[in-house]
Amino acid sequence: IYTGHIAIDNLPYDVTIGLMKLADSMNICELEQLALFKLSNIMNEKNVVKIFKEAYETSPDILKNVINLCYDIISINFSYVSRSTDFCALSQE
Repeated sequence: IYTGHIAIDNLPYDVTIGLMKLADSMNICELEQLALFKLSNIMNEKNVVKIFKEAYETSPDILKNVINLCYDIISINFSYVSRSTDFCALSQE
């Protein structure tokens, strides 16, 4: 049961994405926004592809805000990100 308080600071990104999906399914907008804020604070050019892949494979419709944030980070840091092993391993879908 969500009581309006959660220790989100130490959650890994994959758990945070799962939390966003759960919050969406239960229509808890405040929790969904908190999780998105957490992801925006930890996302960088080194982990953005992993976060993108996790969000896309989990539910691209629900997590469109995460995916759009990933697109922004990727485009800003494209020269670095495009050389990463994770980026090269993405499917072209």
